[in-house]
Amino acid sequence: MSEWKSYTIDELKADYKTAIAIGPFGSRMKSDCYQSSGIPVIRGNNISDLPGFFGEFVFISKEKAKELESSRIYESDLVFPHRGNIGEVGIVTGHQSDEYVMSSSLMKLTCNKEIVDPWFIYYFFKSNLGRRKLLQNSSQVGTPGIATPLTSLKSLEVFLPPLDEQKEIINVLCHLDHKIENLRKQNETLEKIAQTLFKHWFIDFEFPFDFTQGKPSINGKPYKSSGGAMVSSQLGEIPADWSVEKLGDFCGIKHGYAFKGAFITTEETDKILLTPGNFRIGGGFNSSKYKYYLSNDYGQDYILEPGALILTMTDLSKEGDTLGYPAFVPIKQTNVFLHNQRIGKIINSQLDSVFLFFLLCRREYRAHILGTASGSTVRHTSPSRILEYKFAVPNQDLLAQFSVITTNLINKTHINCEQIDTLTKTRDTLLPRLMNGQIRVRQ
Repeated sequence: MSEWKSYTIDELKADYKTAIAIGPFGSRMKSDCYQSSGIPVIRGNNISDLPGFFGEFVFISKEKAKELESSRIYESDLVFPHRGNIGEVGIVTGHQSDEYVMSSSLMKLTCNKEIVDPWFIYYFFKSNLGRRKLLQNSSQVGTPGIATPLTSLKSLEVFLPPLDEQKEIINVLCHLDHKIENLRKQNETLEKIAQTLFKHWFIDFEFPFDFTQGKPSINGKPYKSSGGAMVSSQLGEIPADWSVEKLGDFCGIKHGYAFKGAFITTEETDKILLTPGNFRIGGGFNSSKYKYYLSNDYGQDYILEPGALILTMTDLSKEGDTLGYPAFVPIKQTNVFLHNQRIGKIINSQLDSVFLFFLLCRREYRAHILGTASGSTVRHTSPSRILEYKFAVPNQDLLAQFSVITTNLINKTHINCEQIDTLTKTRDTLLPRLMNGQIRVRQ
């Protein structure tokens, strides 16, 4: 360990003025600058537990990006939130875009690669030690934030091995992250297959239909384009034997428990307290932002069973990025998931859960949720508002066929999530030991 040396972040930055910088404030990049394409803007919710950036992006024009030169980030640059989801770190992998612009809630670091590999810094701040350093000048009152963020970042100390050993450590951790990412991509593919089938059958009304038998059949012809009977409804034309009903006619929604803030922690326990941060923008489960609970002061009915369908009731963003979106509770062998008051649980459902999941991802449902939400800074919805949503109800034979096909796809994603969980635990066990030299990778 004698060859390991201590450096401040300021000593590790590249040798130019904007190697450490903070995102643009005020009128320089408001939401009305956003457009449908151009230079992607990285926000705090695009950072996950894996390298690269995920979720839905917003964009600004190339002309606007030129005005924000100090806020532009490129391959191998690191970003750190200084408000909101503080304690996180992201790195530009170069696999998604050649350049980004960071939002006003982020700071960036460009490393001097003659001293340090940026990936070593990334993994250092993913460790508990690094995270504690990022949070040491933070405040959790109101919106979480870091006092004097640039000064705080520059003063943080990192213990570095020689550059060649840094790269060997990185190879071990990147290999695990690569496996995790591949499994997640496989899950995305499986979900897209099920989503495409949902749209084809229940939105485009091209489900397979046996016109001689007068009923849905997996070997039948596409219903609408083959002349299937359509009728007018308040939602437009729908198949003749379908109806328009409220969601509340088929299920209920149960609120969670008001877990006490004093017992909520980021240190791992056997009890994971699910929050709106565990939902992906667009729907689905996000396992990168777990919070844990230290007490047993809750009833057993607030433990969520694997496979339960849940949805967000509160969103901290003005845009309501995840408000109302659904997710399935994953299978986890060593932990239980707790149901808090900001999350709703679907109960007493008469609908196939996969059908319901994709229904609650539809833009029409999103319009209903955002149109009935309350609050300006923090957005809220409620079971009663959600259950007022109206949709076209298919016949039961078609729902049964859809369930047979898609349940196998979704079950495969649950199996993949178990493997991801195992690999993540392995990575997180190795991470602090590699970062402090307790485990050496050099021969």
